[in-house]
Amino acid sequence: MILYKLLLDFIYYWVIAKFYSYDVFSKDFSIQMYILSWIIFFIFYVSLKKVVKTTLASNSLISISFIYFCFIPFLTMISFNNFSLSFILYNLVYWIIYFLNYLYLKNISNRRRKKIKLVKIKISYSIKKVFLFFIIFLMLGTVLFISYREAKFRIIFNLYEVYKYREVELNYSIIIIYILSWTKFILTFFLVYLYMNKNKLWIVLAIVQFLNFGIYAAKSIVFNLILSILILFFWKKRYNKKITFFINSFLVASLLEVKLLNKMYLIDFIVRRLFFLTVKINYFYYDFFSKNSPDYFKQSFLRHFGLVSSYKDIPLLIGNVYHKTDIHYNSGLISDGLQNLGIIGVFIFPIILSYFVCLLEKTFPSYSNKLTTIISIYLFFSLVSSTFLAALLSHGLLILLVLLFMLKDRSNLRFLE
Repeated sequence: MILYKLLLDFIYYWVIAKFYSYDVFSKDFSIQMYILSWIIFFIFYVSLKKVVKTTLASNSLISISFIYFCFIPFLTMISFNNFSLSFILYNLVYWIIYFLNYLYLKNISNRRRKKIKLVKIKISYSIKKVFLFFIIFLMLGTVLFISYREAKFRIIFNLYEVYKYREVELNYSIIIIYILSWTKFILTFFLVYLYMNKNKLWIVLAIVQFLNFGIYAAKSIVFNLILSILILFFWKKRYNKKITFFINSFLVASLLEVKLLNKMYLIDFIVRRLFFLTVKINYFYYDFFSKNSPDYFKQSFLRHFGLVSSYKDIPLLIGNVYHKTDIHYNSGLISDGLQNLGIIGVFIFPIILSYFVCLLEKTFPSYSNKLTTIISIYLFFSLVSSTFLAALLSHGLLILLVLLFMLKDRSNLRFLE
């Protein structure tokens, strides 16, 4: 973990700040803030190691992802970006509350399983079977219907042409839009499960996902599909414990690409966006909502019940203000709290998040590390790139929670095998 922070510091100083200073990344290096970043790191170090150990014991990678892709990159960036002390403090408060409450809930769960374990709701085999196949065919039908209506069963092979289809407007009821949004990951989730259990219906789901991508070229569909396939064929359970080694190796490879090949594909497409841009966007949200009133969930699903926001599309607004272009700066976690509840959200949202993560991990199937790894990664990206309510409803985390509850006991799922 120490080597990881050193690598991030080096990459930011010698690559990101040098070649991307024209963008939103600055190089206002401060030795005092650099020392402070290491002081904070070592204060958190023992707790972070405990979070990693606890998360791995839960067959999960969710909280580990928060550490490696949110918290430590934040520590790197406070040395170079002249962040206000209040922004630094709010971030520390957010992560202290999340990590401590996560560890507390896990500790209580281990000591008092009988008192806090999930309520056992007895659902018959036939009801589970009907429900799961209903969800599968509802999503299949939705994708096929919209693919025919809007794209004539178009399949996109040239990824350089995807931007031609991004502006497609789908004029359907909100329920159909939500279902279509769920299919981006849920159908891939079922595809992996069915393939693992040698059910040939996975082939149908794979074809449907390509049709799904052809509707409006959502990159997340292809990303979820490719990542899931890679994990399905190459990931081993023992790799979870080597996650630090894999991430460090990737960072070293990105540096070698710059040094030996004079290229920056890994830096540009992954390191810059995944490790650093998220932190910078969080700062933009902090800066904006420290000067303006919170939105109070008016742009969430509650807008369908008559709530009217005083802002235009907030991610687009943040992009307009801080990047001077029509770019959408989608963000979650601390940005979500600041956007919807202001400073109070910094204290409330990490508590909600820790409860949700612990609840989801309780539903993880113990029989498949590959499946839980795929879910962990999807949940991380959903929470980082959108508000919590949007992740639940639009990204399908709520329906995923229900499906995991149904699929937790493999012995009752003969109909999917």
